Amino acid sequence: MDRETGLHYNTFRYYDPDIGRFTQPDPIGLLGGLNLYQYAPNGLTWIDPWGWSCGNFKWGNPKSKPTYGHTFSDHGQKVKSNQLKDRARSKGHQIGQYDDDKLAAEFIANVAKKGSGVHDVPLPQNIKGRGYLPDGTEIFPDMARVVVKPDGSVRTSFPFNSSYPN
Repeated sequence: MDRETGLHYNTFRYYDPDIGRFTQPDPIGLLGGLNLYQYAPNGLTWIDPWGWSCGNFKWGNPKSKPTYGHTFSDHGQKVKSNQLKDRARSKGHQIGQYDDDKLAAEFIANVAKKGSGVHDVPLPQNIKGRGYLPDGTEIFPDMARVVVKPDGSVRTSFPFNSSYPN
């Protein structure tokens, strides 16, 4: 701790405990999250005193089930439209899929940094998808749901159209 300023030096930048954030932007830029000055997305559950912990997750790799759960096996680009239609019919609600697993994985990784819980977020224009209603009607998503477990990994994520009940 710097006695004159009360700031704590944490390897690459200073942390101000009075305001609960760093005083300089994250040196890795947006890869650290959308808020370049935050200590952690959730200061109660994320513990990383040196700022080096990345967990054992393989963010950006859609094939990593420990990281993304069943997101891409159930909602990824390789799922056939007839499978989606059958699931929508049997579940009684819309079922969506991402058109590009790699782009979706990067998007989901950024949303997961918000911490555990269910996050319904607008789908960026570069992330495309499709979905089906129980009657087989094709719809196009405008939102994504990302379900993050307490350990920071993703249980599931899928695109959906907010005009229809989920």
